[in-house]
Amino acid sequence: MSKFWIWLFKKARKEIKANHLKEKGADLKCPQCNEWLSVSGVDYKHQMFDEEFGAMVICGKCNGQSYWNMVAAPVALHCNSQGTPIT
Repeated sequence: MSKFWIWLFKKARKEIKANHLKEKGADLKCPQCNEWLSVSGVDYKHQMFDEEFGAMVICGKCNGQSYWNMVAAPVALHCNSQGTPIT
């Protein structure tokens, strides 16, 4: 019986990610814990704050802060607190 629940759990995570990508067009990955925010957002409450260059995200899983530049490129770029992209 547990095989069924494992299968269902994995299928649900995949569907959540697909729906998020269809709705938003992109996803962010926490640089500290390497968790996709769309998937872990179901289990953890992430916080997103607007900045003039994009957004600051506080991961609900590891409580790590990350900054994302949304104006420098067509995709979100991981950046420092001033908006300069990090390589």
